[in-house]
Amino acid sequence: PFAVIDSAKIKTDAFGNSTANFIHATSGSYYLQIIHRNSIETWSSAPLNMANGNTLTFDLTSSQSNAFGNNLVLKSGKWCIFGGDINRDGSIDATDVSSVENDVAVGLSGYVQTDVTGDNFVDGSDLSLLENNAAAGVVSVLP
Repeated sequence: PFAVIDSAKIKTDAFGNSTANFIHATSGSYYLQIIHRNSIETWSSAPLNMANGNTLTFDLTSSQSNAFGNNLVLKSGKWCIFGGDINRDGSIDATDVSSVENDVAVGLSGYVQTDVTGDNFVDGSDLSLLENNAAAGVVSVLP
């Protein structure tokens, strides 16, 4: 719903930590938009103050209220973005489930869109996670 001021591609480590450098944004307040290859789009709950040239620290995992609309799920004591928006349309639904079912049927493996659990195999665990999120009606919540 806002103009993109800057963007960064990041990889998280095994502990969920990452660093993003926003070199084009001038000092000010900005929402942080998180887009992942097969997860629901998630936004920071409020604009974050960024100072040009400084590192911004933001911990999404510490509280559900860190995401706009509390759009996080608690897993193993950490708040996480919802996985399963395979086609990136803003909702986890039957279309996403169907994509995973097809790939389960052929035993697809590797770093693929339908591997929601990130274990490099598309199997029943991916399908189960997706079915649960679809049944819960998970959708993107935007500011």
